[in-house]
Amino acid sequence: MTQMPTTGAGAALDPDPAGADRGSTRFRLPTRRDVLGIDPFIVAVVLIPLALGLAAHVWWDRLFFPDSRYYLVMTYRDMGYDAASALATQQKVTGFPAAPWYFAASDPVWRMVQPRMLYPLLSVPFVWATGPRLGMIAVPVLSSLVTVAACARLTQRLYGPAAALIAAGALAASITVTDLAVALTDPVAMALVALVLLNLPIRRRIQGHNHVWLAVLAVALCLTRQTTSVLLGLVAAGLVWALMPARRGERGQRRDWLIATAVVSTVTVSGQLINTLLAPYDISVEFLLASHQRSMSAALAHLPTMAWQITRAEAGMMARTDVPLTMLAIGAAVYVVTTAREVDAWLLVGGSLGTYALMLANGFPSFLRYECVLFPLAALCAAGLLRRWLPEPPRRVPRQCGPPAEKPPGRWRVRYLAVASIAVCGSGIAWSATHGSASLVGDVPTAPAAAAALPGTPGAAVPVKAVSTQTVLRDAVEQAVRAYQVHDVGGLIRYFDWRHPLRYVPAGPGDPGWSTRMADGSSVIHYGDFVEMAPVEVAAGLSRSGRCVPQSLRVTSRRVDEYGEDVTFTIADRSGQVHRGRATVLYPTRASSPGTISELVYEP
Repeated sequence: MTQMPTTGAGAALDPDPAGADRGSTRFRLPTRRDVLGIDPFIVAVVLIPLALGLAAHVWWDRLFFPDSRYYLVMTYRDMGYDAASALATQQKVTGFPAAPWYFAASDPVWRMVQPRMLYPLLSVPFVWATGPRLGMIAVPVLSSLVTVAACARLTQRLYGPAAALIAAGALAASITVTDLAVALTDPVAMALVALVLLNLPIRRRIQGHNHVWLAVLAVALCLTRQTTSVLLGLVAAGLVWALMPARRGERGQRRDWLIATAVVSTVTVSGQLINTLLAPYDISVEFLLASHQRSMSAALAHLPTMAWQITRAEAGMMARTDVPLTMLAIGAAVYVVTTAREVDAWLLVGGSLGTYALMLANGFPSFLRYECVLFPLAALCAAGLLRRWLPEPPRRVPRQCGPPAEKPPGRWRVRYLAVASIAVCGSGIAWSATHGSASLVGDVPTAPAAAAALPGTPGAAVPVKAVSTQTVLRDAVEQAVRAYQVHDVGGLIRYFDWRHPLRYVPAGPGDPGWSTRMADGSSVIHYGDFVEMAPVEVAAGLSRSGRCVPQSLRVTSRRVDEYGEDVTFTIADRSGQVHRGRATVLYPTRASSPGTISELVYEP
């Protein structure tokens, strides 16, 4: 009998190259096995150092930002804590103030944050086990690891271990990926997009369980950030590729793209419509404020200039601070330009267009927070470019570990997965909707002080001291005059709460609140909406276009209670004309605060 060779081509076909003697005691090297579809060398060189770097980041760097206060309060309310305890805890952890009106049903920022219930829900067990500081960072850290691991697995499947090592290694070495691991929703969205890519029919056929996971991930993204345009751009680009003339072996993949597009787009659009109905958020108003224009036509005319400013700022910051990410972006761009027939190039283009729409609606640079959902796509395309110069990866023949399955997996597994997904998603949404994502109050009045302070509301703070209303109003008008004349708005915000409604009189057309004026000419705004956009226009209404003389302000009548004062006053302008008005000042709830003005209205 001719013996099969133990080396060369014959060994590659032999399931046991060591020979047919199963009883031999000769030492054999163990077969290298992938870890979750990733080469063990990549795990050791890329993922483990990334985990150590993230641990150092958690130990040394800043982890909480202004928006983190919302997610921490939502997490504690999901854990069953009352609003007062949640607000007090977040103040100690984040250092940022918050009050019940931050979670009012009428507040536009809360309506934007309210649907983002996934991150707080996922953080509950970690906060329970380790406390708020580490618990709120656990999900973002795991999200960064999942992003890099998913990119490594996908690029290894498509382009081999060498390309995966370089692309995933560059992504892991990115300082931006590490810095994104903070108490915000951006790293969660980035990880979800990477998992979406794993389940899309990119150079392979997909099955029913992939469709279920795509639907689940689309729901998760709707509960993480407003990323509708990103997902729709992604699957729309895949659909365009599927409608192109198919090459040999691609017809099945293109049919799969039709199903995947239908699943993702249906779930995403439905989720966005539900969010809009339950927590309406007008992005057109945000776009108008972001462009700092007085009308939508002027904002659209300003769009090219704003797009160039944002692109220059984001690209410049990436080039200066993050060389690995810059190289990935350049490689991905070259791949897209030189490879128009491949589906991953189309995916990057579609995702980029959707992300760019969000960036323009935001109106100012996000320091790569909005662009982070494109990082997995950039790594995928950069790996495709690297594959052109790397050797062909060797084919691995799996060792036979046992008899083949008698029956292929049945369809019932997919049905069980779908039912379980619906049950988990439905119960999580129902719990958060009645706990962490539930509004604390409805409309917040601006006067009188006893109502504007929301006494009796869970979490409402008691004033720590009484202040002179006349002094507060004088100082606020003085800062408003300064803001209007020299565009120095730094001191003005001290006299207004970031999210408490403010009633004032807009000075002219196009000023904040002009289109929503009431009979007395006043309008209600949130000063925090204009801190970076239009504070000078707000200052114009507070100071009669800079003409008021602050030292001439006199309080003529007052009504005092334990939460603040409602007063009438007179003030002269530089021409000597005396103006009358009314104001409401809330006593400070923090020792460092001078007091909060919730209403300052001049008589017509």
